[in-house]
Amino acid sequence: MLQQVLKFGGVGVMATLVHVISALAARSFLQVDVQQANLIGFVLAFVVSYTGHARVTFNAPMRSGQQISRFMLVAIMGFAASSAVVWVVTGPIGLSFPA
Repeated sequence: MLQQVLKFGGVGVMATLVHVISALAARSFLQVDVQQANLIGFVLAFVVSYTGHARVTFNAPMRSGQQISRFMLVAIMGFAASSAVVWVVTGPIGLSFPA
């Protein structure tokens, strides 16, 4: 059980790093707005997260329609929360998102 928790956390950390780094890179190199950069980061992190959890954490097949549907639903809720945080931080709070 502990090993699976560590794998789950490791995949989560990797997906988070991919999200943040790719969002910052998209903002800097592609000159997109903050929400577009967040979307690019989310899409790339989704691939890392789904693949990592399926293969590493749960050792499950990648082609289960029910599995990816549930994962996508949870991921979209996470994306909505992430987008809300980006909006609050860059809007009402007024902090800048590196360009």
